[in-house]
Amino acid sequence: MSDERNRNPGPDGRPGHGEVGETPGTSSSSRSGDGGAHGAEPERSERQYLFDKPRNVKILLWTYFAVAVALVLADLFVHRHVEHPWEHLFGFYGLYGYVGSVFLVLSAKELRRVLMKPEGFYDDAD
Repeated sequence: MSDERNRNPGPDGRPGHGEVGETPGTSSSSRSGDGGAHGAEPERSERQYLFDKPRNVKILLWTYFAVAVALVLADLFVHRHVEHPWEHLFGFYGLYGYVGSVFLVLSAKELRRVLMKPEGFYDDAD
């Protein structure tokens, strides 16, 4: 029985560098992406998503704040038909939305403490 390793070339095309049973041009080192023993292929990083880059997060936050400021400034020019006297206050709806959001977050944190089960709650008691 002959050694198949000598027949299957490695990623650099030279014989004797592939593993037994591999097809030419595919070695375990090139498939795994770990760079291989000879460093033929650089290590691949995981997929990067949109908000993995701090620059994109910064752009999103600046855009968010710019839209919020524009909406508050639009309050100066838009005539509203109010039902409650507080609605006449400048920036009332922005403040109302902010307070409502903070209330939802804080109440959800407290609700989590009430509803959370202890670790191992669903494990068998055998």
